[in-house]
Amino acid sequence: MIIAGLSRADALTLRRGPVSSRECKILLKVERFNDLAAGLQEFWGLVEAAARRAGLAVSANGPFPGPEKTRHVAFYDTPGFDLYRLGYILRRRGDTANDVTPARNADSQRFDLTLKYRNPELQLSQMSTIQAAHSFNGETKVEEDVVAGPATIRKVYSLSSKVKLKKDPGPRLRDFFAIYPGLPRLGLDQTLAVRPVRDTLVREYTISPGRIDLDGATVADVTFSVWTIPPAKQPSVVEFSFAYDVVQGGYLNQKVYRAQEAADRLLKAIQGAGSAWIATGQTKTGLIYQIEVPNGE
Repeated sequence: MIIAGLSRADALTLRRGPVSSRECKILLKVERFNDLAAGLQEFWGLVEAAARRAGLAVSANGPFPGPEKTRHVAFYDTPGFDLYRLGYILRRRGDTANDVTPARNADSQRFDLTLKYRNPELQLSQMSTIQAAHSFNGETKVEEDVVAGPATIRKVYSLSSKVKLKKDPGPRLRDFFAIYPGLPRLGLDQTLAVRPVRDTLVREYTISPGRIDLDGATVADVTFSVWTIPPAKQPSVVEFSFAYDVVQGGYLNQKVYRAQEAADRLLKAIQGAGSAWIATGQTKTGLIYQIEVPNGE
């Protein structure tokens, strides 16, 4: 399948197999993390035990909690949240708060800008809308998210295109057209302001405590993502996830199946063992927007 507007490399990726990675996610109850370090370690112990009961090997990334990283995140949209209501997310990530807020000194910024489309169905036709202009040398991904609630598991597909920038694009929707030339297809008023959603800046703290061997050939990386909204100190979001790359190529499809079966089995095992920890209701991004739409992250 070839989608108009794709680079040659991205077209070849889709021809080999569209989904490049799978991520299994569980949104956790923040009240279990009043003592953040203790809560993370307790849940990680639960995950290790569930994985071993499922016959999967777990390896730690050194003494707990393992590698840590702090970034800042802001979501951008129109005043009426037009992008989000259509299934799109415009996200800005950087090392400092200044990197992800409207620039006062644009030349000092370094940040990733990502346009993402999410839907319960794999909508490859949206690729031409989210694709970054070739001159920006963007990174395009097709991902499958498997999201566990207390008693349900659902799948959502995301198409995303990430670029690295050093300058604020500008205050209007039209200012993003040079980066994402497919955005005009949405038919939105190009003069609409685009600002951080609810003027909210997220401090994102991630830790990577270990890895889980799914099938002897595919290893999933485990991550805890903790969101706080300054000046608050307590987390607003705690999410557990494990992710792995999907092997491409027709003759390797059996490996793809084995890895998927093991990942799904592991997610169900964690869901069962950790049901008292699992949050209900809003998605991560929905908590920032304070609205819920069918394709929200």
